[in-house]
Amino acid sequence: MKMKVLNLFNLLPDNPNQAENLYLELVNELLEEGSIYAHELSAKAKLMVDTFTKIRKLPALKNMLMQEVGDGEENFGDYKITGSYRSNYDFSSCNDSYYNELIKKQTEIKEQIKEREKDLINVPEDGAATDDGEVINYCQRTSKKIYSLSFIKPKAKKVKDPITELFG
Repeated sequence: MKMKVLNLFNLLPDNPNQAENLYLELVNELLEEGSIYAHELSAKAKLMVDTFTKIRKLPALKNMLMQEVGDGEENFGDYKITGSYRSNYDFSSCNDSYYNELIKKQTEIKEQIKEREKDLINVPEDGAATDDGEVINYCQRTSKKIYSLSFIKPKAKKVKDPITELFG
């Protein structure tokens, strides 16, 4: 039998304490009990983060929040939502020659740093001396093993998102 979305949603944590308890239970199952595989927990965590990130970016949700809260703040049990304004400035539209020159220099310096780093990667372990006698030391390197999780997309035809269709 298919579980209703609302029933599943109501199982999610409602406050930081419940979220912490869920975290501790999952970690216990992973590390102590061994009943959850690391790859399985990682995949489900990624799916949930991606899903809720997508939901939080939904324009309809933002509009509804603005209607509920307005410019003030509202408490909803263990959390509050505050409506406010944020200003962004486009300094490139100021037509300030000094500012534009600084941005140009910044871009040039970033490019010079990247080029220099490419050279420094090739310094041998015993170092290297420049023409003027400066000794350049070997670039310390560290390595760590990392993993990347991605989902294999099915070859089935893409289904339209009904939420986007309705609310944009």
